[in-house]
Amino acid sequence: MLIKDLKPNSPVKELVLTLVRKGEVRNLHNREGRICNVHAKDEEGRSITLTLWDDDVEKFHEGDKIKIVNGWCKLFHNKLEVMKGKFGTIEKVVEDNVGEAPVSPTPPKMQLSSPTQLLQKRLERRRPLRLKPKRRPSDYDFMNEDELFPVEEDEYDKFDTWEEG
Repeated sequence: MLIKDLKPNSPVKELVLTLVRKGEVRNLHNREGRICNVHAKDEEGRSITLTLWDDDVEKFHEGDKIKIVNGWCKLFHNKLEVMKGKFGTIEKVVEDNVGEAPVSPTPPKMQLSSPTQLLQKRLERRRPLRLKPKRRPSDYDFMNEDELFPVEEDEYDKFDTWEEG
């Protein structure tokens, strides 16, 4: 089977793909697990998105040739997407390279080890926050703290309530 034979919301009996580019690995919020989208192509050079789940994310890398058996094809954002599905399998295809130098697999991209590091990296990319006054001061005007940090009085009450126990 080739990519041109795939139809949305239908089973994939057998499909051989070469992984071209691996996307960012994401953690799932509603359950434990990881997910990664991979751009793959078939023998004719047509491309499709392959979705890898959980253990398969680390098992396959760019340049690997894989075979999907009993997978599933669906339409997501008006594009075809292939996945292992509930009853399917994904395995590497080993080719016999007689007389050729062995090709070393590309190492996996280094992943962040904790959500704290991911948050720190996002904060580093942000520009520093600059305070802007509500109005432009004149040469003889004095600006007090309320004009630099406008906060409604009700918001002060939220933070000033302490319970003694």
